[in-house]
Amino acid sequence: MKERKTIVLGLAIGIGIAALFILALFVGIYLRNKKTSFFPFWERRYGYEGHIRHKFGHGIVGNIESIDSIKFTVKNRFGEQKNILVDDKTIIKYEGLAIKFSDLKKDDRVVVIGEPSDGGIKARMVRLISDFVKDATGSVNRRF
Repeated sequence: MKERKTIVLGLAIGIGIAALFILALFVGIYLRNKKTSFFPFWERRYGYEGHIRHKFGHGIVGNIESIDSIKFTVKNRFGEQKNILVDDKTIIKYEGLAIKFSDLKKDDRVVVIGEPSDGGIKARMVRLISDFVKDATGSVNRRF
């Protein structure tokens, strides 16, 4: 009789552990599907009209090598260069504020997100990366 209780107890513990693993699996799947709702400000800070759409998965991070009237060239840290086309739908931001295309200059560090276009990228969002350089007084020099 004692052996039977031991077997039943062992089965109950095994089923309980299996149930916990299955519960953890479903909680993980649920959290993966809700990933951006746990970080609501990420979308506003880095997104395109509220969020980055999956079809805008092409981009580059690097320094501006040259600028023309409607396009510029970005070189990443591996030496790869991409032509970036800009139109009136392109959002250009610096520290969360919208700036003009004319505010960009050579050697600025940018993040570009957009669609592939003829060997380059048709930009949907360009984000200027600030350099937080402190002067002797300890204040931060900002670009604008």
